[in-house]
Amino acid sequence: MSKSRGAKQNNSYTISVQRKLARQLLASWDPEAGASQSVALLANWDQQPFAKLYKFEHPEHHWALLSSAIYENHLFDCFQIAGWDPDENNLSDVIAALFDRTWGHNYFTPILRAILATIAEKLEGRRELVAKIVKYINAGEIRVVAQRECRGEESRSDIDIFGAQFLLRIEHKLRGGTETIVRSKSQTDRLLNDAMLRADKLGIDRDNVIAILLSPEESHAKNRSFISLTFEEFASAICEAVAASEGIKSSFPPAAASILGFATFYGRKL
Repeated sequence: MSKSRGAKQNNSYTISVQRKLARQLLASWDPEAGASQSVALLANWDQQPFAKLYKFEHPEHHWALLSSAIYENHLFDCFQIAGWDPDENNLSDVIAALFDRTWGHNYFTPILRAILATIAEKLEGRRELVAKIVKYINAGEIRVVAQRECRGEESRSDIDIFGAQFLLRIEHKLRGGTETIVRSKSQTDRLLNDAMLRADKLGIDRDNVIAILLSPEESHAKNRSFISLTFEEFASAICEAVAASEGIKSSFPPAAASILGFATFYGRKL
């Protein structure tokens, strides 16, 4: 075997090993919880076995990107450090509790108003209905109820929030979540049909049913009557509502601090 051929084979083998090491690093590195790891990686880039495969023409741009990622994605997070990895049900339990007065906090009304305001901003056609609901809420004329896992004839909703004049139905999806199809009917079609039937039983006008698909990436429901909200939009509304309720203070009551902490965690596009 010629020297040139042997050199090529060795070089190919070296590149293969480097790529394998790169894949192992990427597989073991959590970009949302490893800010210090990412800084160390970038600082010692030349010493990485795969550095030759990924040359940095302008290292300062990568530092700027890293710094903005750390700031924007809130890489320091107590929940992440503690290893809290909530599933869809865990998160839905907390979201329902935000609207539920029986949990003993006083922020359910401001949070509901804030979420309704966010809906009104996204859909002009719902502004009149939202204004009417908010008027009832402000006047204390309706008692708001939050329920989980509400079974209907064809579906089971994640969260229902309702009063005498409205029904808010929330379908909660984690990243990459998809709708189920049963007898050729999409999940959101079934959910909306059951929401209408539930509204009838509760004596609520069907026009006052609002359906929301809540997801990290603003997924769009197969049923176009659903309003798409992102985790970030939802969390921002919660934070603004709670902060406004307490005003500018050096510290927040335990319930407010807990809600703000959860909203910050939740709004990170899990």
